[in-house]
Amino acid sequence: LYVELIETITPADLLPGVTEFVADIRAAGLKTAIASASKNAIAVLTRLGVMDQFDVIVDVTKLTNNKPDPEIFLTAAAQLGVEPADCIGVEDAASGVDAIKGAGMFAVAIGNAAHFPHADIVLDSTSQLNFRELAQKFEGK
Repeated sequence: LYVELIETITPADLLPGVTEFVADIRAAGLKTAIASASKNAIAVLTRLGVMDQFDVIVDVTKLTNNKPDPEIFLTAAAQLGVEPADCIGVEDAASGVDAIKGAGMFAVAIGNAAHFPHADIVLDSTSQLNFRELAQKFEGK
């Protein structure tokens, strides 16, 4: 049923603020990656029409460990050719935030702050993602 529902996804289903956020990152000349534990990530990104916005999409079928293990984020950084400490990860699950922090990255959580005690920043919604503000907080860490 889930796979069938993926077929109904369109670009209109992108979360609020994500298009602008990714565009600002890319305009700054920075690399982007998707580190999703979903085996359907490529199908979802294709349906959303954003595959070309990411330099790397980690193939979870080639990983040994799942979140909260940092392997997926370390793999993304390695494939991007950057140091984990130079990365910002965005997550909507506590296990994902723990994986980002375990990788030595700056963690931005989306959701209820009470669920993300280890995040560097918690935003209520993707509509609050602002590249310039996050970059300033990252540089000031």
